[in-house]
Amino acid sequence: LKLFRENAAASSCAERPWDEPRRMSFYRALSKQLIKSYAGQRTLVPWYQQEQTLTPLQQWYKTTIYPVWFKYVVGPFERYQYEHAVAELRGYGLMFDDQHNS
Repeated sequence: LKLFRENAAASSCAERPWDEPRRMSFYRALSKQLIKSYAGQRTLVPWYQQEQTLTPLQQWYKTTIYPVWFKYVVGPFERYQYEHAVAELRGYGLMFDDQHNS
């Protein structure tokens, strides 16, 4: 190792990029700064686990409009789609609840 250093010091190459101090790229410095500034703003509970708060309009819609919409529109449509898929699969003998042997 000592011999290598002496040979490297005696080398005629004036510019050696590995001897220069390493500089960070702009994007790496920017991301480090953003992480430092964001660390103080982090909440203890992630956003997807925080309790959901509804506005009064959303609460009213959820309690009055949506049950009626589901009862007369979404529910019957999904039931029709289910019955249609079951009839088609039974026609081919592929209904999954009939296949207890596999």
